[in-house]
Amino acid sequence: MKMLRAAVLWAGLLVMAACAPMTIKGDPAREAQADRILALTIAGDNEAVYAGMSPGLDKATTLTQLAAVRAALPKTPPPPGKTLGVFRMTSTGGDQYVLTRQYDFPTVTVFAQTQMIKTADGRWVVNNFNFNKATPEQLKANDFSLTGKSPLHYGMLAVMVAVFGFILTTVGFALYRRRWGWAFLCLFGFVCFQLNWATGAWGVQPIYFNLLGASFMRAASPLAPWILSVSFPLGATLFWAMRKYRPKPPKVPKAKKGKGAREPFVSTPDDFSPIVETNKEP
Repeated sequence: MKMLRAAVLWAGLLVMAACAPMTIKGDPAREAQADRILALTIAGDNEAVYAGMSPGLDKATTLTQLAAVRAALPKTPPPPGKTLGVFRMTSTGGDQYVLTRQYDFPTVTVFAQTQMIKTADGRWVVNNFNFNKATPEQLKANDFSLTGKSPLHYGMLAVMVAVFGFILTTVGFALYRRRWGWAFLCLFGFVCFQLNWATGAWGVQPIYFNLLGASFMRAASPLAPWILSVSFPLGATLFWAMRKYRPKPPKVPKAKKGKGAREPFVSTPDDFSPIVETNKEP
């Protein structure tokens, strides 16, 4: 039973880790640089924005693009941003730093992705940046909610809970019976069925291994929908179908073979007969 309680606790920790919000820490200097680029773009100071960008960019084209970007952004100073994603790459061509930040304006949320490169003299300059925005209604559409969903959504949730519980119970029983290989095999589901919780679109991935048979995930951006996945518990099904839940048969000791093996001793009446003295003198 201790094994079963440990398996339940482990699965609970996995679920809590999946539900917990992920905190990403970026380089404060690069975050400040990205915030400054957004503030200058909103303020319309295109010359200052261009001065902080890569020297190889065409000025006329860049200024035209900055004007188009400013027209689509709010006209108020940006609020404090939070980092959603960080990607850094070091290569012979130079260091690159890609930062994704979220800014919650009063009426709209702006998502900014800024690509910065390190020059030969050690300065970080902006090579490219782009902005996306979404209204609260658009963001809410991608939230996880049970209201207004179809029978397919509710059926998917029910199957996920059933598969998760079935696999967890089977793993616990396999550990109780000391069938370690079966316990590992039962952890995974095979062939993945996925559902987009926002749109209701679904798909199948034939070659897929799903830990504990069910999962739900979402990309770092709030614009991304929740994706629910469930897999067929093949290992757990075979465990019960092949009756591996039964206790293991006791091991029978094998007889030794070869030169070193000794023949069993079998006593005969002659082995215990009295000693007869034949050379007695009268």
